[in-house]
Amino acid sequence: MNLARLLAVFITLAALSAGCGAVTAADPYAPPEATAQANLPIPEEEETETPAPTGPFIQGTLSAKFTYEKMPGSGSNQFALWVEDAEGNYVRTFFSTRFTSTGGWTYRENALPSWIQRFKPETRTDSEVDAITIQTPQSGAQSFSLPFVGEYGYPLPVGEYKIVLEATLRQEDQVVYEAVMNIGESVVTVEPEAQYKGSGTDDRGMIGDVVFTFTPD
Repeated sequence: MNLARLLAVFITLAALSAGCGAVTAADPYAPPEATAQANLPIPEEEETETPAPTGPFIQGTLSAKFTYEKMPGSGSNQFALWVEDAEGNYVRTFFSTRFTSTGGWTYRENALPSWIQRFKPETRTDSEVDAITIQTPQSGAQSFSLPFVGEYGYPLPVGEYKIVLEATLRQEDQVVYEAVMNIGESVVTVEPEAQYKGSGTDDRGMIGDVVFTFTPD
């Protein structure tokens, strides 16, 4: 092969080698440019809001009446009254006895366990705890009346609510009185039955004759 032909072959091979890594826009197998995805619009996340309750709203008072007999010794004499909505969601606490609400729950795990689970005192401020705390009363007939409003005073829509009174009788022995009430524009009175938890029976006389009444304004 003469020198001219060798030079031509060398030039051809050099041209082919230089073009092997090149990718043109017309190449159907070319990878997309990085900026192609970077410039795509980012889809916005849909915002979901909990709809505010609509009226009509409740205007009235809930009263809870019961007999209370103070039990001797420790691990007893605690009770709390709270409200849940028709789906079982916590609405508010009307009251709880001082020992449990102000810290007894941290070392006496059997003190009002259902109420503790709903109120979550570990998340509450001192003012929130103070607002629902009462002294353990003397033995005798008890009567509590409070406006039927939400936890921070906001109005509640007319509908079904569950009223719950829980009492710690002795250590793990509990009693619960609960009633579903249709709260609206009429007087509603319910006498719930006792639901005992635990095997002890000696202290079941601590709470009795429970009556819940809603009275509209």
